[in-house]
Amino acid sequence: MRWFAKTLTGFIIAMLILGVGALMGGKYIYAQLTSPPPKPFFPNDNPNYVKQSKKKTPKLADVKKDEKEAKTEEKKTEEKKPLPPGAYDARVVQPQGLILRESPEGGSSGAGGVEYNESITVLETSSDGAWSKLRTSNNREGWVKSGNLEKSGAAAEKPAEPKPAEEKPAEQPR
Repeated sequence: MRWFAKTLTGFIIAMLILGVGALMGGKYIYAQLTSPPPKPFFPNDNPNYVKQSKKKTPKLADVKKDEKEAKTEEKKTEEKKPLPPGAYDARVVQPQGLILRESPEGGSSGAGGVEYNESITVLETSSDGAWSKLRTSNNREGWVKSGNLEKSGAAAEKPAEPKPAEEKPAEQPR
């Protein structure tokens, strides 16, 4: 009978050791599969990385041609379209920035974007006042919601003109 008790005790201890080992192995595998992988590193992530090109050095004539083209492009970007009367400077106050739209409708296609706190020029306002047509610093034009803009510069300092009060006839005492 003693041999039976020893065998049974040994068997139970062996099963406990196997069970604990399997549990710990399962936890280890689970931890390895659920942890995020290490962040990959790419050469352009290093700010000190300089790409080495295998291009030949350009000829002097090509360099002069490129300089002329760059100057003409600079002149084109410097040319600003004339401002319509009533235009004023403003800035974007929507923290996410704004989507420039082709027309003053929410469903119209996007024509670009405007960053938060970017200085812009408001060209006109829609008839209902809900939309403003604006021009960005790089001469892109489009429509945005008016509530997302704040006047800046001289336009903000100028107080609104008070409207004349309607004169009411004096009431006669009874």
